[in-house]
Amino acid sequence: METIAVRAGVSIASVSRVLNGHGARPDTVTRVERAAAELGYVPNAVARSLKGGRTMQVTFAMSDIGNPAYVSMVREIQAVMKAAGYRLLLHSTDADVEDELAVLRSLADRTSDGLVLCPIRITPRHLTPSPGPRARSSSSAHSPEPRRTAHPWTASAPTP
Repeated sequence: METIAVRAGVSIASVSRVLNGHGARPDTVTRVERAAAELGYVPNAVARSLKGGRTMQVTFAMSDIGNPAYVSMVREIQAVMKAAGYRLLLHSTDADVEDELAVLRSLADRTSDGLVLCPIRITPRHLTPSPGPRARSSSSAHSPEPRRTAHPWTASAPTP
């Protein structure tokens, strides 16, 4: 941001306001946007997720990425996620229960805001909540438990 500020002739705070959509004088917005474009500025998704508490990513874990049934599911889920502003990450578990549980526990490290898990079989271990390697604090804006829907085929975008 410092380089953009120097190029645009404005403060770093002004650059931050413009790039985060918080508004500024029209001439400041124009100068900052021009400088950012000239410098090839790309927002840092990791920094944004730290500040905002969201990665804007949802993981879809399936047993076999080559299975045509999952390809169809991915297309439909992708459309819903994209419309909600999310990216869809794919993970193939090879029907390994330990891998499926590891993906479920990985929600605790916040690499993803949500998970669609499609195991071949559901075991009691799938249904036992686990806090993962790092327990979330009670002040967290995100629930530490996976959100379960009433019906396994219910599709809904994550709530903001």
